[in-house]
Amino acid sequence: MDIPGKLIRPLLIAVGALASATASAAPLVQFGFGPSQTAFTVTPDTVASGLTATAFTGAPDAIVGKAGQAAVGATNGAVGFAVGSGVDVTRRLEFSLTVDATHTATIGGVSFTFCPNSCGSGAGGSGTPGTLQVMIGGTVVLSRSVASTDTAWSSVNATGLALAVAASGSALVSVQFVPPAGGSIGQQWRIDDFALDGAVVVPTTPSKKVPMPPWALAALALLLMAASVVARRKA
Repeated sequence: MDIPGKLIRPLLIAVGALASATASAAPLVQFGFGPSQTAFTVTPDTVASGLTATAFTGAPDAIVGKAGQAAVGATNGAVGFAVGSGVDVTRRLEFSLTVDATHTATIGGVSFTFCPNSCGSGAGGSGTPGTLQVMIGGTVVLSRSVASTDTAWSSVNATGLALAVAASGSALVSVQFVPPAGGSIGQQWRIDDFALDGAVVVPTTPSKKVPMPPWALAALALLLMAASVVARRKA
């Protein structure tokens, strides 16, 4: 039986909607570290539904963009807070992202602003570039050379990622600066406006077969009958 597409298309759309999964778009998590002089925080500002995120750990420093420290605490000229390595340039700053039992997630990108050595004399005491690294779930997703002449805030991002986090799973997200051989251990670095992008998915695939409700069976029968009538008239 030849069923016209204009009659069967609504049914296909409805069936497809029942069989698919629903997803919510990015961002997954965002950290601003406090936009004002009195609200420094290392907890996330935004976390997508179905996820939880811990605070940044690693003894981050609160840097205020006033009182003579504007070059240190200001991101692209904006007064606020950032987190940093402190005097130990090799300190790793990290947080954990966890998915609940009813969702899955895919991390598609990471972005933040970065400033080597407090936006001061540079990141490499020896003049040799150091390396900024970001790891998610044990995978290095970004590796960037930082020269000793880099002294201003800059945007850093990695896109096109496809890192899956299963239901009830978690991923450790870490930022670390690896100084060059002979680089000064007393130098510092800062990050601000950290964000992860991706999608949170609610799987809808049933664990067992679910019978079609009577109203759906009746609707299907009517569509098939109408298609049959149209087909006979065309014959």
